[in-house]
Formats: sequence, C-alpha cells, structure tokens
Amino acid sequence: MVIDSILASGFWAVTLGVIVWVFYTAGKAYLDPLRDVDGPFIARFTGLWHLKKIFEGKFELVNIALHKKYGTVVRIAPNVYSIDDPDCAKVLYVHGSKFVKASWYSAWMPPDPNKASLFGDTDPHHHALQRRKFASSYSMTSLVGYEPFVNNCTKLFAEKLSDIAKRNEKIDLAHWFQCYAFDVIGEITFGHRFGFLEDSTRTDVFDAIDTRNHYSTFVGLFPSSLHRMLFPLLPTTGGHGYVGKYTMDEIASRESLLKSPDVKERDGKPDFVSRFFQIRQEDPDKMTKMDIFTMCQSNIGAGSDTTAISLSAIVYYLLKHPETYKRLKDEIDQAAVQGKISDSISFKEAQELPFLQAVIKEALRLHSATGLPLARVVPEG
Repeated sequence: MVIDSILASGFWAVTLGVIVWVFYTAGKAYLDPLRDVDGPFIARFTGLWHLKKIFEGKFELVNIALHKKYGTVVRIAPNVYSIDDPDCAKVLYVHGSKFVKASWYSAWMPPDPNKASLFGDTDPHHHALQRRKFASSYSMTSLVGYEPFVNNCTKLFAEKLSDIAKRNEKIDLAHWFQCYAFDVIGEITFGHRFGFLEDSTRTDVFDAIDTRNHYSTFVGLFPSSLHRMLFPLLPTTGGHGYVGKYTMDEIASRESLLKSPDVKERDGKPDFVSRFFQIRQEDPDKMTKMDIFTMCQSNIGAGSDTTAISLSAIVYYLLKHPETYKRLKDEIDQAAVQGKISDSISFKEAQELPFLQAVIKEALRLHSATGLPLARVVPEG
C-alpha cells in the first residue's frame, strides 16, 4: 500500500509538472511580442525541433526550405530566428556591431577564458584586444606575402592531379582539396607542409576536426554550463584534445627550429609562427604562448575546412554549368596569351580577371563554407 501510494503520488507530481510546463510554455508563446513570426509550429514552444534538425546534419537545406516557405524571417526555436537578408548581415556581422555572439560560440573553445579563441570569444572587449594583437599578421599585405608558400602546394597538387589523370583513376576531389588546403595552412602557419598531399590516405587530423565540430555544433545549442561540465571529460586522443596536441607539437617543433642559428626564412618572408614569436620576443606581455597556440589552432581548425569547402563548391558549380566553365577557361587562356598572368596566378593578377572573380563570389553565395546561421544576440532596446 505504501509503495502504491508513493507511485501514485509520483505519477500525479509528474502529471502536474507537465501540465504546469504546458500552460507556462503556451502562455509564454502567446504573450511573445514576436508571436506573429512564422516557422515550424513546434518551434514556437520548444527548442527540440531545432536540436533534432541540427543533429540530423542537414540544417542548411532545411533552413533554405523554411525561408522559401515563410519568408525573410523565420522562427527556428523560442526566441531564436533565422534572417535571410543581405542588408541585415551587414549590420549583424560588421566589426564593432552591438549584436554580440550568442552563447553557442562558447562550445568552440575551452571553458577557461584565458584560452579564448577569436572565433569562440563572446566578450566584445576581450575579442577586440585579441584581434589587435594579430591584426598586422592577417593584413592583406601580410597575406599576399604568403603567396610563395601557397604556390609550393599548388605546384605539388597539380602534379598529383596530373599523375592521377594519366592513370585514368576516379578520385574524391573534395578530399584532395582538403589535403591541399591543410598543407597550405601548414606552409603559411608553420613553414612546412603537413604531408597530406604526399600521403592522401591520412585522415587523422580531418577526423579529429570533424569530431570537434560535431561536439561544438550540438553542445553549443545547450546552456554553456553543459559545455563546462562535459569539456573536462572529453578524451585527449580525439576531437579538441587531438587538434590541441597536434597544434602544440607543431609550435614546439617550429620554435626549436627558429632557435637554430642556421635557420633562414624562405625568400625573407616569415610564416605566421615566425611572426608571432618575433612579436613575443619584442614584447612578451603583448604576445603570450597561449595567444600563439590559440591562433595557430584557429588556422588549423577553421582555415583548412572552409578553404576546402569553398574550393569544392567552386569546382562543383563549374562542372554543373559547362558553359560557365568554358567562359572561365577562355578568360584565363586569353589572359595567358596576352601575358597578363603567370604560371601560378598571383592574387593581384586574379583581381584583373573579372569573370573568375564573379565565379568565386557566386559559388560562395550559393554554398557558404558554414552550414549554420552564426547566431547573434539582439541588444536591449
């Protein structure tokens, strides 16, 4: 009888709790000043629909379909909206915007604020301080200076593709683009290729980055307290741990080499790590070892994936539209005949090829390197 009584009281407690939650949620949705914004019905009351679609891994397609159905602004969860408007993007993402990053970003870095990355940092003041530390290294003048490093990888990549073509083999070009992009990141960041073009069967770092991305994407949708609880429990052999160790090992190797009296920068142009250590040598307080680590890890974790995705999108759309491919080829061939471009087309030369620029920008418009909205918080008032 006692057990029956306990079970009965437990049942009614749960039932009462559910009833209270339903009325509270319904009332909150009804009183919402933005209740007229359309979207999936269930998304008005709970974030579970959003979680499910993110977990399924095709949210970019779902989001496009939502905007086609409902218009410019779509509700995807309570108090969460997706906006399809280029003019709004200029306001939301401009440097110094009052629309700060949402808590979703916190899952992309360790919970320790001293280890914040530029991408994951949600504190505008701290982000601005960190950004200023690295601004000169990422200026257009500095980036153009890395072209010889990129050309090294491009030459090897072309040779690999030529060999494959001679053997008439089918390949996963998206994977090869990732190998190429990753080796480029290695060249410009640490002064050497990581070796993925030489051994395209390697997937260790790619798998670790994918694991980290899956974790951060999904866990970031929950309150940041969940990330603080889970992060210390993550294995050091994969995901965040693997990418972090890989970065630390590369930095240590490069630092040891830079201390050698025999080392000389190629063509007098330093890589990222060389620049960072030079700044640190001049002012240790301005550039800490943790600063160097976070930026190098950002290069590895973000630079390779986004570059590979963008290259894949460009080639995909060119192959899908043969007439566009032919027009681009004709522009490049004509520029070569006129002596306007070199064997390895430079950034400056590429700027003088209008159709090439149009192809690149249109591919990026059609297929963003990121598949999720980059959430911002609306300021008070």
